Amino acid sequence: KSTLEGGMPPISVDIMPDFVRIITFLHNEPKEKRFDILARLTQALNGIPGIKRVVISSNFNLSPEDEDEFTDDYDDYEYDDESWDQILGIDKLSLNFPAHVDGIEGECFDYSVYFTETPGNEQVELIQNAIHDYDFKLTGDDYIGYVSVGCKAGIVTIYLDLGNTVPENENKIIHGILLAMNDVPGIEKVILNEGY
Repeated sequence: KSTLEGGMPPISVDIMPDFVRIITFLHNEPKEKRFDILARLTQALNGIPGIKRVVISSNFNLSPEDEDEFTDDYDDYEYDDESWDQILGIDKLSLNFPAHVDGIEGECFDYSVYFTETPGNEQVELIQNAIHDYDFKLTGDDYIGYVSVGCKAGIVTIYLDLGNTVPENENKIIHGILLAMNDVPGIEKVILNEGY
């Protein structure tokens, strides 16, 4: 609840057979505030166990009454692949490699780390040590969640589970793992939740 304080538009929740639908109308909000609202809503969901996937969309059926209020301006504001980078603040980080977020899977994140040459145990160790030594500057707790680093199919993979972390620290942890790798040589790009 505290994550959502501060000027949130009304939210309604519908329990469907296979998912929970959260509806909020952002068409009356300034464009620069919409991403902030979506980011806070996403952060609030991060603390809920069992979420498999979160999809943000403006494509749903509206009643004729609501459709009149749903302005063309909002229809033009679609959420493409780049939106997740903005929502999670990845596009604001000073990184030595490109990073991109494909989607959100609740409180878990998969980092696919691509190298200019085929990586092996050496790169896995470098990343493990970089994460271990990085100062995440956490608030109230030093737990960064469950982190596992491995290598498969020529890609170094990092699995992050934010369960039991302090909600205020979640962005610091998501960002910190990327920033920790800034000095690891040979990284070509990093994709979070690739293919989601």
